[in-house]
Amino acid sequence: MKKINVTVFGDSIAKGLLLKNGRPTYLKTSAVEIVADHFGIKIDNKSTFGQTITRFTEKKLVEEYLSSLRKKDRNIVVFCIGGNDSDYDWKAIDAAPEKLHTCKTPLDEFSKLYLSAIEKLKKKKVKVYICALPVVHVKSFFQNYVCSLANCENIMKFLENDTSIIARQQEVFNNRLREIAHETKTTFLDIRTPFLNVKNLEKVYADDGLHPNEAGQKLIAETIINFFENQNN
Repeated sequence: MKKINVTVFGDSIAKGLLLKNGRPTYLKTSAVEIVADHFGIKIDNKSTFGQTITRFTEKKLVEEYLSSLRKKDRNIVVFCIGGNDSDYDWKAIDAAPEKLHTCKTPLDEFSKLYLSAIEKLKKKKVKVYICALPVVHVKSFFQNYVCSLANCENIMKFLENDTSIIARQQEVFNNRLREIAHETKTTFLDIRTPFLNVKNLEKVYADDGLHPNEAGQKLIAETIINFFENQNN
């Protein structure tokens, strides 16, 4: 039997981090750790706080990964990137709310870089999975995170008093991830729907409304475990 090597490239959510008093703080356990323990495998979690597909590409992480690839093994890569790309530079908006501001990564650039990374991996016979984006709890995110970085009045001016655009913009990126998965025949891990079905999002999120707490990490893990166990039935 081939040895299975699983590598996760993700952001703070995949790393099991959240913001506590404005500083990145590790949770006691993460979804990645729960999944690894459940299946009795080792997962190389290369996720980092603030990761975007642009930073990922600039750091040449695919090339670094492929340079040490053991071709005789069963190699798997899981992408959990996109949430930071869909976010805005709130400090820049605060400084000039009347100007046009796009997400941290324009959607076209996001698509191009994601597709390029997948193509490089698949050329080397690496099995790739794409994770959906967990939802954002807009009220908490705006009040406890955005307003801690910038003047709320300036931000609301830019948003035209409609904070729901934050969630809708994230949905645009999530939809594009699903399309990319379909276009490249890559398995899409829908960890988003379970969050959409939670009646009270606050119970599965940290105060910043962006990072799942331990209950949220457990929900992600259960979703992934159920997906793979159903695949084997």
